[in-house]
Amino acid sequence: MDWLIGDKPSLPVNSEDVHFIKTPKEYYATLLARIKTSKKRVIFSSLYLGTGDLELDLVNTLKEALETNPALKISILLDYLRGTRPSPEKSSATLLSSIADKAKVFFYHTPDLRGIKKNYLPAKFNEIVGLQHMKFYIFDDSVIISGANLSDQYFLNRQDRYVLIENNPKLVDFLENVFNTIAASSFQLKENGDLDLSDNCIHPFEGNKAAFCEHVSTQTQ
Repeated sequence: MDWLIGDKPSLPVNSEDVHFIKTPKEYYATLLARIKTSKKRVIFSSLYLGTGDLELDLVNTLKEALETNPALKISILLDYLRGTRPSPEKSSATLLSSIADKAKVFFYHTPDLRGIKKNYLPAKFNEIVGLQHMKFYIFDDSVIISGANLSDQYFLNRQDRYVLIENNPKLVDFLENVFNTIAASSFQLKENGDLDLSDNCIHPFEGNKAAFCEHVSTQTQ
């Protein structure tokens, strides 16, 4: 099967370390269990985090893990538009502000939503312009690659794909590098709920669009 790869970059995966999660409830239970047993890193990239009881339990589990293990690093990347949209009063950002003092929480804003579109497209409709849509969930040297978001419908009854790849630090390090590259050009959530952009970042919707895209593209190569 080497002809499938050729001279292209690849990351080998042992078939014995690949597991398929079968149901939404198993997906949710695996997230909680892996958070509790992680020793060095938990990294979530998703479209958004819901605001119901199950999502609150997930955030509380993250908070307890940070309190139990000060060496644990937790980082979360969500989409800015979807993650700050109230539903109806709370949002991903308000829910995650409780751990923003100890965890790094980022919100990526598309550079395509700017000017007139930014000013006049209402919430929800503006999301058609562009979203941060990577979905992977890292626990130490293992990762769940999925199509599922972090919300109750995906935890209870909305079936999706969930592949758990264990014991693969090279793959996880690669995904962490992708995460860090996008996070570096994203807004970071503060404990008070503010979303701040680093002074070193080109502003995604107020700065030069071409320069922003070129910077992100260069960093991801």
